Amino acid sequence: MRRIVCILLAILMLATMLSGCANEQQNNTIPVEPSVDDPTAGTDDHDVPTEPDVPTEPEEPAENIMLDMPNVLPLPDINVGEVEYSYEVAALVSVAKAYLARTAATQYEDGGFTSSGERWFDMFAYAPESGTSQNTYYSSCSPFMKDVVWQAWGVDITEPNIWTAAQMAQADKYSTWNYTVKGNETNAEKEKIKQEFLSQLKPGDFIAVHKSGPQGHIFFYVGDGWVIHSYCNTSVDEGNYDHSKNDAHIEKTGAIVYRRLDTIFKDGNYYEFWKYTKWSIMRPAEYIKDIKVTEQAKLRMENLDGIYVEKLSSHPMGLGADLGEKITYGFYLRNDRGKTATVLIKDTVPENTEYVIGAEKREGSNLSWGVTLAPGEEKMVCYTVRVKTNSALYGKKVESQATAGGVYLPCNAVYITKNITEAQQKNINETGWIIANIIADSPIGLAKEIYKSAGLELDLPEAETIIDSLFAGEGIYRTLNTSSEYYGMVVPNLYGGFCTKGEDAEKGARTRNLEINPAIGDIIICQEAGETIAYLFMGEERLVNLTTHKILNPRLTTSAIEALFGREVWVTIRPAMAK
Repeated sequence: MRRIVCILLAILMLATMLSGCANEQQNNTIPVEPSVDDPTAGTDDHDVPTEPDVPTEPEEPAENIMLDMPNVLPLPDINVGEVEYSYEVAALVSVAKAYLARTAATQYEDGGFTSSGERWFDMFAYAPESGTSQNTYYSSCSPFMKDVVWQAWGVDITEPNIWTAAQMAQADKYSTWNYTVKGNETNAEKEKIKQEFLSQLKPGDFIAVHKSGPQGHIFFYVGDGWVIHSYCNTSVDEGNYDHSKNDAHIEKTGAIVYRRLDTIFKDGNYYEFWKYTKWSIMRPAEYIKDIKVTEQAKLRMENLDGIYVEKLSSHPMGLGADLGEKITYGFYLRNDRGKTATVLIKDTVPENTEYVIGAEKREGSNLSWGVTLAPGEEKMVCYTVRVKTNSALYGKKVESQATAGGVYLPCNAVYITKNITEAQQKNINETGWIIANIIADSPIGLAKEIYKSAGLELDLPEAETIIDSLFAGEGIYRTLNTSSEYYGMVVPNLYGGFCTKGEDAEKGARTRNLEINPAIGDIIICQEAGETIAYLFMGEERLVNLTTHKILNPRLTTSAIEALFGREVWVTIRPAMAK
């Protein structure tokens, strides 16, 4: 009996102690662990009593989704040698090399499309960094030199009637040396002229040549017998895109290249000196007064010399993001210096989104990383945001503001668009495979039946009506009609064509991307010589040709998409975006 009483007394004492501990905990503050959203949580100023747990839906764990490393071509293995530059000329060379580093991301465009040079005077739209693995930058020879000077000095080197290479070659008032080819020079005379030409050159000079009519070319002399230029070569294997060929293929080489200057004196060379009419040497550093190097050029020289960096997105041009959808941004860096380098990257959480994860350091909406790279090393750092769930945001943009070493890094805006659900996309994909059993008397009629079988309604007229409503203009060129009732369905940036001039920031025909990034259910309509063809994208890199009722395999799909830019006009419609 005594043993039982002792046990009961022990239990009673233990219960009293536990009750006291519980009361003590209720009267004291419980430390709060610092969180990602509030790095100051857990300090004395932020210690607060905890609230009772409220049952909530389990949240998806935040994870930093890493983008794939882009396939960036290495810098050309060229030894220019030790060349001394003035600070102003060094800025020109730095900008030209920054363009050169973009290699395949910088393509050549036909001169007929460079006369509409409105965008040349946007410091960021056509900066070297605007050419990325997700966005192709176009520049023929004279616009390339115009861009170099504008980016380096903030100066327009040309006049309204003197901006093509042929016009520059004939503008004697800018020339420090020029020579008109007679065609009957003796070998001795040729050698004398060659030596005179080479002796006149100084780093930073422009070499302009006129052949006949509007034909010409321009080189930028960087010293030690080397030039950098934007060249046009339309061979299928190596060439750059040329509108005039009405041909479209993704090129393997970039338009901006190095060239040994002595090659122009070799027989049979495309730029053979003696095949041209006139050669001129221009020295902008002398005829332009009060040169001031731009802040971006200064930062590029000081912080990014020998460093390749570009900003990428999980949603390239044309791939919209719906409410609540995550967007991941990545910064790809490569160190081409001979020593270790550290680059400071800064960005801001884009408007209309919420930060999720990924920044090395975050202060409010400001994000930053300090990326250290050994010689030859490449790295990718990423962060993720989520589009806010507010239906008023449909049609708005998600735009980021990033810099590397202070140099602005352009990245395409992501449009907030209403997308077809994953289940509906699956239905369209499955229905697309049985189009042989679908009866329809027109391309859009077939699209309607595919949508209907997928449980969706499609309210569109025929393809000709859509494209005629969306594009208007006089003569050969047409412009996207923003007042068309179908304009709200046009996927931002995913339109263009050989005869298209856009009025928005992308300038229509002046924008061609390495991929056009359609979404399942998108309808692509193109027109050439009065013939209209329509496709429906069904995923898995396949298109349904709504005109022929055939499914294109991935290889043919790629060719069809690439060929769109060679059409007169083409446009991508996303019916889910209709209001």
